[in-house]
Amino acid sequence: MHVVDENPSKNTSHFVSLLQSSPALGSHIKRLILEGRRFDNGNQTPWPIAFAGRATPYHAFMSYSNPPLTTGGLLGILSSLPHLRALHLCRFQLSRSSLLDPSLKGSFQLEELEMMHIKGTPQGIPDILDVLGFFSQVETLSMRHIDNANPNTNVSDHLSSILSTFSVKSLSMPSSVAGIGSYLDVIDRTRTMKTLERLDLECIPLDTEYLRTLSRVITNGSLNIEQLSLRFSDIKNYTLASHNLSDLLNPTLSSLTSLRSFAIYSPLNVSVVSADASIWTIVIDLISALPTTIRHVNIAFQDGVIPLHPSWKTTVERMNGSALRVALERFTELEVVRFIHICRGQMDLRGVSIVERALPELAERNILRFEQRELKERFNAW
Repeated sequence: MHVVDENPSKNTSHFVSLLQSSPALGSHIKRLILEGRRFDNGNQTPWPIAFAGRATPYHAFMSYSNPPLTTGGLLGILSSLPHLRALHLCRFQLSRSSLLDPSLKGSFQLEELEMMHIKGTPQGIPDILDVLGFFSQVETLSMRHIDNANPNTNVSDHLSSILSTFSVKSLSMPSSVAGIGSYLDVIDRTRTMKTLERLDLECIPLDTEYLRTLSRVITNGSLNIEQLSLRFSDIKNYTLASHNLSDLLNPTLSSLTSLRSFAIYSPLNVSVVSADASIWTIVIDLISALPTTIRHVNIAFQDGVIPLHPSWKTTVERMNGSALRVALERFTELEVVRFIHICRGQMDLRGVSIVERALPELAERNILRFEQRELKERFNAW
């Protein structure tokens, strides 16, 4: 079945009507993907929305730039899908509905909730919080490329959007989430801090307010966080970034008594190895601050725009091998140290040799690993 409609509000109503008239259909849908339509240079390019059940896929087309998807419309869909386990929302403008039944807050549970390329109304963050407020538990929550017109919303005005008992086991906000600190501030006040096991976040070292929020989240979840991934974007001032991290974030890492896996990701750019304080200063300082219980360390670099980025070989040549070796030797249960190069071509094996010479003990123990991944692949920390 295909439902073609450029108005998400009408499309939602049509789908809800279909589910209500055919209850058996809704009972079979366990994974729902809602994907909007992108417009390029005025040309309409359809992006399918797949309503995937156990056996039969359903597709529709929705429009990113026409009337938005309302939280009330989404709630209507959720209410008709009793066995839904995974929800993916992509390429939508989202709008709050003024009349939502408060009794439905926290009515649903999901194994996976993913929101990508979501544009909010001027309310921005409250739009997203309303969606999160539908759930009492989400095992894996992923948010990326969230655009808010007002990312500095006072979160204290919207804490009631989410139940205090809301819980997440795996939280990922790896890139371009406007107002990321505000979302973390809200989630930090829920039961998630007692259930969070995996944390994958964009790290913005020049934003001291965000670092304070991130440090508080890490501290409050320190007893149960087992996997931590920090992703850096294009850092303009490595000296200031290193200073801020040393003051505000690094001291909290040692409190992660359950931490077993740590990943750090950075794009390669012209300043990544040329500054007095380079990306290696940040990498080594972070690793040095980790608890000794660490078993897995992933260090990932992604190529930038050619020819403005240094090569992977040049990057590892600037590595302070002795300092990294000392930092890694602290981990008494270390099993794997993985260097990941995300690039267009093949990994430069000369860089592999440089790392092996810098870390001979780890090479001898056969716990060094080297991986090359395609640029088009999304970097998964775990």
